[in-house]
Amino acid sequence: MRRQRGFSLLELGIASLLGALLLSIVIQFFLSTLQIGQRSVIRSRLSQTGTTALLFLIKDLQQANAGGLTFSPDEEKRMIHCLIHPVEDINGDGLPTYSSQILQHYFLQPEKSLLMRRSFDGRMRCPILLHSGEPMRFQPDDIARIQAARAREKRFPGVSSLSISTYGVDPQFVGNPLRIEVILKEQREEIHCIRSVSLRNSL
Repeated sequence: MRRQRGFSLLELGIASLLGALLLSIVIQFFLSTLQIGQRSVIRSRLSQTGTTALLFLIKDLQQANAGGLTFSPDEEKRMIHCLIHPVEDINGDGLPTYSSQILQHYFLQPEKSLLMRRSFDGRMRCPILLHSGEPMRFQPDDIARIQAARAREKRFPGVSSLSISTYGVDPQFVGNPLRIEVILKEQREEIHCIRSVSLRNSL
């Protein structure tokens, strides 16, 4: 009988190399598929958060007019504070009556990528006295008191920038409609959500 011949060292080396190469291809494909899935989940979460934040902001801005808005942007025109003194009703003369109970306050923390919606009602009293007959424009001291007060809060994580502007108007924040852009970031993913909103009137 012939002697059974085993694999030579060269053949074993080639087989090991081919096996390692095949395993590397399989692992790369698996990691690539996993990364695509993770990116899809992140983008979906950011998109949902951005849409929800815009819906809340649009709903609140639609209760206001230009007289009841206080914007505080930074040097890059990102919104740090957006305070809204809503219109409660329009009287017989067509003049707005401003709410004496509710104040919506948006506070952006760029370093933490967090947008916060803060609102005051009967349970959470606003620290600033609001007059129903006239719109409030808030000064830095007022904003600091509002920020320090307890309020109803809703958080939108992942928001790195909020900008509000008026199309083709300089200075910005004057007139209708307002252009709102929310930018959300997480890891290497970035989502831009843009909407337009018209105020109750431009008075």
